[in-house]
Amino acid sequence: MRDYYEILGIPKGSSSEEVKKAYRNLARRHHPDVDKSSGAEQRFKEINEAYQVLSDPQKKETYDHFGKSAFERGGAAAAGPFGAAGSWGPFTYSYSTSPGSSSFGSAGSEFSDPFDIFESVFGFRDFRKPQKGKDLNYVLDVDFTEAVKGGERVVEVNGQVLHIRIPQGARSGTRIKFEGLGEKASGKDGRALPSGDLYITLRVGSHPYFQRDGDDIYSEKFLAFSNLVLGGDVEIETVNGLVRLKIPQGTPPGSEFRIKGKGMKSRYGQGDHYVRISLTVPKNLSKEQKEGLDRLKMLGL
Repeated sequence: MRDYYEILGIPKGSSSEEVKKAYRNLARRHHPDVDKSSGAEQRFKEINEAYQVLSDPQKKETYDHFGKSAFERGGAAAAGPFGAAGSWGPFTYSYSTSPGSSSFGSAGSEFSDPFDIFESVFGFRDFRKPQKGKDLNYVLDVDFTEAVKGGERVVEVNGQVLHIRIPQGARSGTRIKFEGLGEKASGKDGRALPSGDLYITLRVGSHPYFQRDGDDIYSEKFLAFSNLVLGGDVEIETVNGLVRLKIPQGTPPGSEFRIKGKGMKSRYGQGDHYVRISLTVPKNLSKEQKEGLDRLKMLGL
């Protein structure tokens, strides 16, 4: 199990800009269209996974405290009330004691609520805190393409059938509250207490070719030498479908173009799509292609 910082080749505590810079360099180097070595696809997947966590301040903080296990099904930080595995259906889950608690809290501790410790020692609870059942936190995995368009999931959670609306442009960390659907509770006298709340936290997956930064989308387009020299229109795949982009004559490799309004659409607005142009270097050339390149070489091109 490799450390996310190790995967990106940066020290722990690196800034968001350092994370982004390291990611882009590695993503370009190990993109499946460039890196044809064995295991390249898996390396590219690991790089994306590391970036998805370390580029998000909240998830980065969670990772720094709990490590990679906090983001894996069945990890210690995801353990829940239905067994040590901590996973059930499409969810991983944990207990928390307040709406602001992290969904990767210390579910495995003997006292998940600090007021339980107070009660066990002194025999009564601190009445400054309203008594109710524990809140439940579940993490719902959402596919990248599902997050692009949004949709609805019908799932059974804690004995309740829930209709969960996936908002268009959903981001990892989006939290949905279902009031009163948490753990039931009762006082020492048997009197029913208000139930806790249930929180669904969305975790959006990565994409093999698109990288996301807020609502902006980044991708890479590989073109032949002739396309860069002569220019022309090329098709660029975006989350909103194919778009034709005009490449100027003499475009150097590494050039970046912005396609306005073709990024992720969300409640925050409409992002842009940024495409980086890279050069495709063929390895197996025909006799005619070699002769053509020799002629260009003699012409100084």
